[in-house]
Order: sequence, then structure tokens, then C-alpha cells
Amino acid sequence: MDKTHSASRFAIWQEEYINDMHKRKEHDKDFVIIQIEPCYADKFIVEVIHRDVYRG
Repeated sequence: MDKTHSASRFAIWQEEYINDMHKRKEHDKDFVIIQIEPCYADKFIVEVIHRDVYRG
């Protein structure tokens, strides 16, 4: 996976964390996933960017 935006970051999130915004930590709630790839079990590598920066 290649980084697609200079303001984005990579993280490893569990499926439940991705699909349920209420379970995300406060600092992750305003982030949008712009790429996602399976990693292992129920974990995924995600490229995320703050919704104020990303207008896609």
C-alpha cells in the first residue's frame, strides 16, 4: 500500500473499530478511511485522513 496523501497516516485497526464509529477513540472519530487492506485475522491496515482535509 502506498500513501496517497501527504496529510494521511497509516494505522492498524480491527474490523469492529472500523465499522462502529462509537467504538473509536475520540482522536480517530473525525478520520475518513481512504484505503484499506486486510492484514491478519480481523485487523486491517488503513490509510486515514482527517475529514476537514479530505474532500473526496
